[in-house]
Formats: sequence, C-alpha cells, structure tokens
Amino acid sequence: HILHAHRLVLELSPVIRAQLSGPMLEAQTQTVNIDRDCDATRLFLRFLYVGRFSANDFSTFQVFFDSAYLSDFYGVGEKFAAAFNHHESFHAWVTSWKSFVKNNSMDTAMATCKTCSRLSSCSEKVISTMFENLSITLGSNLFST
Repeated sequence: HILHAHRLVLELSPVIRAQLSGPMLEAQTQTVNIDRDCDATRLFLRFLYVGRFSANDFSTFQVFFDSAYLSDFYGVGEKFAAAFNHHESFHAWVTSWKSFVKNNSMDTAMATCKTCSRLSSCSEKVISTMFENLSITLGSNLFST
C-alpha cells in the first residue's frame, strides 16, 4: 500500500526527519518505507497528524502493538504513551488486550508483555494492566482445571 502524508507532519518524528533530509535513499525519493501492517501504519500517521487516539483506534491488540512499535522506532514513543493514557482509548485497549490473552497461549501473552515493557510507547499503566490481566487469567485457569 502507498500512504501519502505531508512532510511537515512526518518530520514530527526525528527519525523520519533524518531520513528525509540526510544522504539516505528516502531523501532522494521522498519516500519512507514502513514495514508494518497497513492499519497500524495508518494509525501511526493519524497520531502524527492529530496527536491523540479515539476508542475505535484499537480494534485489535495487534494494531496497538504495531503502532506502539512504530512510535518507538520513529522516536515519538513517549508522546504516544502520553496520548494513549486518555481514558476512552485506554478502555478500548483493555478490551482488545483481554481478547488477545484469551485467543493466544500464555507464553505468547507473556512474551508480548515483556516486549511491551521495553517500549517507551507503553506506559507503566499499560504494562501493569497487561500483567494484572495475565495474573487474573492465570489464576482463573489454575482454578478451572
């Protein structure tokens, strides 16, 4: 997919700014290749444009995870974390995380938690909610066997 965005907006990212103004191929072609899912890339670009999220933005946990990764990779992770902690988007994310935990193995969920804990785009609130949810799920699995 080809997504178009204004250079001034893209340059809110220090990494993309360097890519577009340095001696890199991106500067010559005025094109930045982003190796992530199209929905996550769209959300990342929308975040650069408006600086916030809505409840509808996190339909799946994977979209959140990929957007958080992009924000971290492109140097705007802390801004992402600050915008994400808004109540409406956070509540929607919790629902998508619970669904992710339910539909994946405990090992996959735990590995995802560990990866998220290394991203500046994942605030302490996000990480503690993820682990808290895993504890509840793990506890209920122990009692259901």
